Amino acid sequence: MRILPLRMMIVLPLLTVSCATMAPVRGQVILSQDAGSRWSDSALVYLESRDPERECPMLEPVTLVLAAEQFQPSIAVCGSGSILRIRNQDRVYHTPFSRSPEAPFEGEPLHPGQTRNVPVHGSGVVQVYCGLHSRESAEVRVVRCGRWSRVDRRGRFSLGNVPPGAWTVHFWDPRLGERSKPIEVTGHLPVTVELRNER
Repeated sequence: MRILPLRMMIVLPLLTVSCATMAPVRGQVILSQDAGSRWSDSALVYLESRDPERECPMLEPVTLVLAAEQFQPSIAVCGSGSILRIRNQDRVYHTPFSRSPEAPFEGEPLHPGQTRNVPVHGSGVVQVYCGLHSRESAEVRVVRCGRWSRVDRRGRFSLGNVPPGAWTVHFWDPRLGERSKPIEVTGHLPVTVELRNER
């Protein structure tokens, strides 16, 4: 009984030091005049380490649901090395497929209630379609690091606490394209980033 408090005293400082060395990264994306002023749910920001040996937390498998003859959500994020799940909640058959090199798979019939798991690798955009219904499509952004956020209605974002090191902040939207900016996290002080969506 006397050993347990001692163990807790040893572990607690280690956790405190680990958290203290991380810093919040937050900022805003400024739209250009020709891009308009309204944001959609598809705009997102994600981090990539410039250190190829850094280990990043993995994202949970993402699920695309086929319902009401459309993919939900139509825009999603998936970690490299993770799984893309496609579940048919419609009353009809679908044949989802992708030719994207990050997650290529054939359009085999997916009957109601069935789920298909697709391994995802690399970094890029996986475009998913249905061979039976031309209106159905989705885009999945594959990221190498498990830190990402959607932007709010003002273009603001927050990426949580980030370990020290050299990082690149990426903004991506299927309609507006992609922008990036390098940052340095050196300690526990917050890092503020401004990305401008300008040509």
